[in-house]
Order: sequence, then C-alpha cells, then structure tokens
Amino acid sequence: MSIMSLKEMMENVQRFSWHFNKVNKKKQKGYIQNPLTLTESRTIYEMIQQGLVSTSYINKKLFLEHGYTHRTMKDLTERNFLEEDRCQEKNSSSFFSINPSRIRNF
Repeated sequence: MSIMSLKEMMENVQRFSWHFNKVNKKKQKGYIQNPLTLTESRTIYEMIQQGLVSTSYINKKLFLEHGYTHRTMKDLTERNFLEEDRCQEKNSSSFFSINPSRIRNF
C-alpha cells in the first residue's frame, strides 16, 4: 500500500465533497425520492437491528457527536419515525424505538 501525499488526500476529500454536495442538492430538489438523510437512514437501520436504543448507543455505533445525534433523534421522533421512552429518573437519557406503524416501510 502506498502512502498518499497531502495533495492527493486533499484532492480525494474535495472530490468526495463535490460528489456529496451534488447528490445532496438533487435530494433537496426532490430528484432522489427518499425522505431520510444518510445519518437518519443509518440510525433507523441500527434501531431495527437493536430495538430500544439510547442516543449514547447511536453515538458510539455511528461515531457521531452527541448533539448531532440528539437533534437527529428528536427530528425523527417529530416526523413520527421513532417513539421516545423517557426514563423516570431525573437527568437520565431517553431511549428510542422504531414506530411500529412505520416499520413496514423498511
């Protein structure tokens, strides 16, 4: 395996960013008929595999930042993809599960 130069690495990142932005713009314009982002899709996939999960589990499994995961889970809950199960203890984390009425879509 050869070692990439810094210039080659930067070019690879630029190519990926260009491609990702191009796909993302198509999605925003409605050309790609998927209501979920890549992160949302990955989150739902993990939840289908595991069942009831916390944001901490998703953070570790998908290598995401806590605030981003929390916002994603809240957004999916508001859009009725997930159900939230809050623990009774003060300051304890919420657990989320797939909304059973949406599971047939996966």
